[in-house]
Amino acid sequence: MPGVGLPLTPWQLFSYGLRGCVGILCLILVALNMVLLVEGSYLSGLDDWVDKTGFVFIRVDCILLALVVLLAELEGKWFQRYALILKYWPVRGGLQTFLGSLSLFGCGMVSSTGDTTVKVFIQVVGFFLMAVGVVYVLASLLHMNSGRVAAATEGPPADSVSGPGEPDGQNGNEDEEKSKTYEGPGEPSKTPQKFVYK
Repeated sequence: MPGVGLPLTPWQLFSYGLRGCVGILCLILVALNMVLLVEGSYLSGLDDWVDKTGFVFIRVDCILLALVVLLAELEGKWFQRYALILKYWPVRGGLQTFLGSLSLFGCGMVSSTGDTTVKVFIQVVGFFLMAVGVVYVLASLLHMNSGRVAAATEGPPADSVSGPGEPDGQNGNEDEEKSKTYEGPGEPSKTPQKFVYK
């Protein structure tokens, strides 16, 4: 993976293992919901059009939400550029918990069709997603102050912090500028951050 040097820290191993587990669970959930949508017996076992519409709506929602969670776990820069909130582990944990509860909610409609094999698989995946979502939230509270996913692998931010009314860290009069360099947490940066004081 880019940006990851060897050897990995225990937190990085935990992080990558957890993300891999969520990715596999999302792929299984997409496959099971596709089976429910394609297989006609589940839909024809429902009585009225309201139940059928709700059944299809929940299945499509589960598929789309599982794909969003899967893309968030891949941490592609192209995806995170448009979904910035998914960089934070508590948000991901909440999304995974919601996906698990949505899949469990949809199991009630599957039970009325008679076949319970797929229902059991969806329940297991739903409970695992809810448990992993809780682990995400707890891990972010225990390990990272800011809750950022990439904080374990990235160095300190390279931008400068400026005082009020100073858009780029420049106050216009460099002779009166009192500055102090600060090395942030983690590895020392090659270009230290500059705090500007008035």
